[in-house]
Amino acid sequence: MNITQLWIYPIKSCGGVQLSEAKLGERGLEHDRQWMLVDREGNLITQREIPKLVWVRPSISDNELNVSAPDMPDLSLERSATGETKRVRVWGDHMDAFVLPQACEWFEGYTEREVDLVYIPDSSPRPMNPNFGTRHLTFVDGNPLHIISETSVAELNSRLEKPVGLERFRANIIFSGAEPYAEDTWTKISIDDIEFDVYEACQRCVMLNVDPATARTSKEPLATLARYRRSGQHVVFGRNISHAREGVLRVGGELRDASATYVGTKT
Repeated sequence: MNITQLWIYPIKSCGGVQLSEAKLGERGLEHDRQWMLVDREGNLITQREIPKLVWVRPSISDNELNVSAPDMPDLSLERSATGETKRVRVWGDHMDAFVLPQACEWFEGYTEREVDLVYIPDSSPRPMNPNFGTRHLTFVDGNPLHIISETSVAELNSRLEKPVGLERFRANIIFSGAEPYAEDTWTKISIDDIEFDVYEACQRCVMLNVDPATARTSKEPLATLARYRRSGQHVVFGRNISHAREGVLRVGGELRDASATYVGTKT
């Protein structure tokens, strides 16, 4: 099995950046979900409310976060931030983040809503679920990394009238070479010389139904997944994982199922 694609999503719920290699830091892939849009009360704003966020295209260069979108001027921001902080919320987690006031007018113009762009520095604590590990997180939903299989997506597409692309799933790591849904049975994997614990299946929501090409929402593929990929009350696809150490991931890297050699409990 091999890694075929690597992605980061610098601004949560906006477009992704495809990489040939990615630095794996304390909180996950460098710059992944390090910025986020919130309302005036600090609540997360996503494609659930504003589907056209899928057209916001971030990129990273030198010390800048660059942002583009249809019919908007390009925006450049310093990658780090200082100054005013705001208490923000990602699902049940609350944390302090820096407000980027120079971005507010741009995003309010694009979304036609009162919003703030915020940045989470490494100094802002956000511990992950202690049942899964001791790392701190960026603005990800609950785990540092998300992985999907090309063959699992292909199997889903065999059930759909209109196939969907891999980008719908907003994964960090995409791999090939396994049987469909082989990842469901994994508890531990390695990519080259870095080990990863495999945790819960990724719970899916209506964001999966936003077409990146049109920013329109339909019933698929979530409706089809709901018929055969349920865990309790949740529709699931892909796996959430966390790394044992920092390093570098590269497209072409070898992925191995290390579950059979794993003894003990996750810490």
